[in-house]
Amino acid sequence: MESLQEDFAMRWILFLAGAILIYPGLSRAQRAPTACPTNYTCSYQSSSQGPNTEGQPQSQVGFLTFDAAGNWSGVLSGNVNGTVVANRAVSGTCVSGTNTTTGTLNAKAGLGGNPAALGFVTTPNGTHTDLLLAGSMLSSDTRVTLGVCHGN
Repeated sequence: MESLQEDFAMRWILFLAGAILIYPGLSRAQRAPTACPTNYTCSYQSSSQGPNTEGQPQSQVGFLTFDAAGNWSGVLSGNVNGTVVANRAVSGTCVSGTNTTTGTLNAKAGLGGNPAALGFVTTPNGTHTDLLLAGSMLSSDTRVTLGVCHGN
């Protein structure tokens, strides 16, 4: 009888240990990696090149802050087609994606002064989340853009 109780106790302990180890992965898997961050600040860096820049590379660096209502604002500096732009205020909206689409950061006016939109996904990294940014979501902007926003 004791052996049966010990066997049951051991199985129960193994079940609980497995559940504890698996649960964090399940909770992360249920959340789409395209939700807009809220109450979030990140350091931004991107590079791009394309026909709209006459083949000249662009580099940008700065910070972005997201509120709980889907808005973001920040300050960017960089080199746009050979012209240095320093400490330009930028702002826009964030639209969450779905399980099958990327999220979108819409800028009222990017560093070059024109509207811009970038696709993004989020990636948890231990104690913080990073935004991985790519491409232009506007048909009028054919630049190839790659960027990251390291968050808090």
